[in-house]
Amino acid sequence: SVFYLHTVFGTGLERDAVETATKLCTNSRLTERIVREILSPTARAEVVYPAPPRREVGDRAGRSLGLGRYVLVFTRNQPNKWSREQIINLLKTAKRHGAKLVVAGQGFSYSDIGLSDPDLIVLGGVDEETKRILMRESELVVYPSLIEPFGIVPLEAISENRPVVVSSRAGVSEVLPEEAREEPEKIHEKVDQLLGDREQLEELLEKERRSWIMKRTWREVAEEILRNL
Repeated sequence: SVFYLHTVFGTGLERDAVETATKLCTNSRLTERIVREILSPTARAEVVYPAPPRREVGDRAGRSLGLGRYVLVFTRNQPNKWSREQIINLLKTAKRHGAKLVVAGQGFSYSDIGLSDPDLIVLGGVDEETKRILMRESELVVYPSLIEPFGIVPLEAISENRPVVVSSRAGVSEVLPEEAREEPEKIHEKVDQLLGDREQLEELLEKERRSWIMKRTWREVAEEILRNL
């Protein structure tokens, strides 16, 4: 049997599956390390990276949200995905460049963040169309995870033709250019650098768009998993 592990909760069921599977596949090297730390110190896995979403031709048309110039943080409200200090620093950075900070994702509210500022917009969960518009109209998208097995959001943002800055503690950082990643506690510094240099921001987007991961298909993912049977 092949067990494809894309996130780790540390349950007994996961531990049994890891120890009894003929082959273990994970979605990143980081996930493999987490498996060894939490589930089985002797586990060895074949890394099979996911693929980005495929957008239909003509998909980019549609309504505007009219939020002005902003930096977007899109993630879920979970302890491993963001910190209040990150949001404070990103808000200061966005304001310094004449932009707002928009925080969106399942479970978010102003009370969760504990900040009141006219340049902070907290949207919480949004539908798929709104998510895509948010990404498309942003200056850049920030993925600040403190620890994340992979994280598909950055690939979604690149598919919407927007640059991303990702935490180096997210598995997705393994497949993006070095210029796209930063330690989570310093991620605002990378954003500051990019907002201050339009040419560098555009170069980053071009490198991200040309990354091998953006050419990957879910058929290739399935074929890699099947080869492990």
